[in-house]
Amino acid sequence: MSTNCIFMLIVVLVSLLSVNGEQNKTKDEDMCGVITNILCVKDLLADIAKAAKDIRKTANEIEQKVFKKDLNKLHLITTIIGKRSALHSSFPTSKHHMHSLTMSNIDKDDFIRLIKEQHYAIGYLYNSIESLHYIQSTSGKKFDNLFNKTQKNLKKNILCNYIDILRVYSENWFTIDQINGIQITETREHELSLSEYNSYSIIIAELITKWMRCIENVINNLKYKLI
Repeated sequence: MSTNCIFMLIVVLVSLLSVNGEQNKTKDEDMCGVITNILCVKDLLADIAKAAKDIRKTANEIEQKVFKKDLNKLHLITTIIGKRSALHSSFPTSKHHMHSLTMSNIDKDDFIRLIKEQHYAIGYLYNSIESLHYIQSTSGKKFDNLFNKTQKNLKKNILCNYIDILRVYSENWFTIDQINGIQITETREHELSLSEYNSYSIIIAELITKWMRCIENVINNLKYKLI
């Protein structure tokens, strides 16, 4: 390949990355408002950790509340086990988090990978709640107000803060519409039973609890290992 061809290829790649970055910015500004490039990452991480702790408490409350209200608890537990097994392969992974626990230091590249992993997981949780909300709005099932509170908190205090951080360190990340949450569907032939709806609620609450604890651990770890 000639030098001119290589140069043109580099120009095209840079242009594509720039366009992708601007598309990310536009989509995220629609969700989070205008994103500033001037920020203190340390302060944002502290805000995220605080929000994660509050959200974890709310998720525990949701789980206990849903389980307590379901009268057929044995059937609910069986349904949860079946649904969780079927959905498990779609759950976001925490491999970078687990790897960071064994590292003595975390450099910039490791940090970006951690933030991207957590940002993706929060997007997954946000869209899972949105899917649950959609089923509620079309079927008349009761949508717990605590989920509304959790979703707003996830967006404002975690997701949008992660987007701010990614704007500083990285030009490429998944926008909210590129992330799938738990897909909850019902048809005329199969309307979700109360136990099925409750099982999805508990599984989502469990995932929220897991990831909030993960976020708290990672941010605490970064205090000592980030270089």
